[in-house]
Amino acid sequence: SLRGRDRPTVSTPLSWDEASWVAEASRRKPDLVIFEYGTNELGDTDDPSIYTGQIAALLARVRAASPGVSCAMLGPTDRIGTEARTPLVRDGMKAAAAKNGCRFWDTYEAMGGAGSMAKWQSEPNPRGSGDGIHPRSSGYRELGVKLYDDLMAGYGK
Repeated sequence: SLRGRDRPTVSTPLSWDEASWVAEASRRKPDLVIFEYGTNELGDTDDPSIYTGQIAALLARVRAASPGVSCAMLGPTDRIGTEARTPLVRDGMKAAAAKNGCRFWDTYEAMGGAGSMAKWQSEPNPRGSGDGIHPRSSGYRELGVKLYDDLMAGYGK
């Protein structure tokens, strides 16, 4: 199991060799790049403003690889024990995405906002896992359908 700084965060791809990352990404010629970060960052103690710069750096790599590619940044899910930090991290990521021409999708709000993970855990058929962090497969499926519907509603606009 991943603990502390060993778990993936937005800083993870920034630690990879930039030239190799850009070369590999450009070889793939994506039409859309989707990133989902924030849930692991909720457990950090870093100032949430750090993520604004990290997201800008990551999106700069995306633009270097594929200048015209569309992108979407998915925000964090609700997480038990991070009630005060969640909006700060989410809002920083949202601002960074907007500043860098990337659509932001608010996973936290799609779940139901504050307290949604606890609610998801307590349902007869729980959508939230026992760790208070991750949705169960039914929760992920529900979020995936909502994301798809939102992306398709905006397609071609």
